[in-house]
Amino acid sequence: MERSQRGRLLEAMTAAVAEKGYAHAAVADVISGAGVSRKSFYEHFANKEGCFLAAYDAGADMVLEAIGTALAAEDDPVAGTVAGVAAYLRALAENPDLARTFLIEALGAGPAALDRRAAVHARFAELLRDAHGAARIVMPELAAVAPSRLRACVGAVDELVLEHVRVAGPQELESLTPTVLDVVALLLGHDTLSRPKGR
Repeated sequence: MERSQRGRLLEAMTAAVAEKGYAHAAVADVISGAGVSRKSFYEHFANKEGCFLAAYDAGADMVLEAIGTALAAEDDPVAGTVAGVAAYLRALAENPDLARTFLIEALGAGPAALDRRAAVHARFAELLRDAHGAARIVMPELAAVAPSRLRACVGAVDELVLEHVRVAGPQELESLTPTVLDVVALLLGHDTLSRPKGR
């Protein structure tokens, strides 16, 4: 029961922030959306920020898990990277409240949220590092990539996706797949990503 309440609160927080923005979303919006009492909210979270950070963490875990699953499902590292990018964009497109909260509203949610965002970007960079390392095993001509370039790649992709969500919403995010792959290929020196096999 506690886990169910907590899950509903996290979903309601994500929805409230997506609708009203972090600054204007209130605990009252969250407890109303979750269908729980104010007392129950404070049994789980000290304040709005605590609930928001937990919702952000849960959303990040879900997106990263989707990417990791897509990567693991492919034997070929190039196909895995392509699948991972598609999974990332699909996860956000299928969860529009999460997309807006995760990409946009976290920027205005205070220092703790920015720290969380930086930590998540570091986890994305680790996924890229691992995928690139796997590709180098079968394509030794690929050069090693510095951690700073991995973080730059994550930042560039984040900006592309954020701007799409800000201007057009999360719909059709998957249409960005070729552009995102071009960015990854350029920054990681991995031109096979933008040149599918057989072409």
